Amino acid sequence: MVTENIAAEVEGHEDVLHQLRTGLSESRISIVRHDDGRWYLTGPELDSAGDSSEACEIATAVVTTLNATLRMSRKPPIKFGDRIKQVHEDGSATAKVFLGGTIGVASSAQATLSGGTPEPPTTSLAALAVEANDPTMRHALEILANEPHDFVHLYKVYELMESGGGIAKLGSKKQRGRFTHTADNPDASGRLSRHATTKNRPPSNPMTLDEARSFIYRMMASWIQGK
Repeated sequence: MVTENIAAEVEGHEDVLHQLRTGLSESRISIVRHDDGRWYLTGPELDSAGDSSEACEIATAVVTTLNATLRMSRKPPIKFGDRIKQVHEDGSATAKVFLGGTIGVASSAQATLSGGTPEPPTTSLAALAVEANDPTMRHALEILANEPHDFVHLYKVYELMESGGGIAKLGSKKQRGRFTHTADNPDASGRLSRHATTKNRPPSNPMTLDEARSFIYRMMASWIQGK
């Protein structure tokens, strides 16, 4: 049995962490609960980190990706717990705690999007997303993890999917047009619009913001699953 050399603490709702543990069971990244009762990210990328600072950067990037898929499923995000634990050959462990960009040695031993139609289970998407190497997709995941899911930022994700190719396979032309025209027209999306004014008429059947979120989430899930 191989013991993880480096583990990065993660925090979040217990049910979400359990679901991610199941969904990532066959991924290169795992979420496990150690004997200290804390949850940790583990995997070869963390084991190969040159130092704790690099491990922190890797953990932060993984958490960002996972949070994108969680927000797409309208579930609460997780966070990096600021603790990097190194397991030594004799079984003992040393934890380094990151506080405000500094590191201290410990002893050895955002809001859920509510409402709307529930999205597909996040765990399978999480496993695929952490394997993604496409920089355009990773940019879209960063937006979904860190930014408000308003028309402005949803449109940015749409544009990234478009630039990534194959958007015609991700959603119908009619629905894509309904989304873009709604997002662009203040008479349709109000103060949430991408533009303050326009000479174009609003769509006859504009999308609500919740419909727009669900539309982009479904397209994003299809994009991830197709990679």
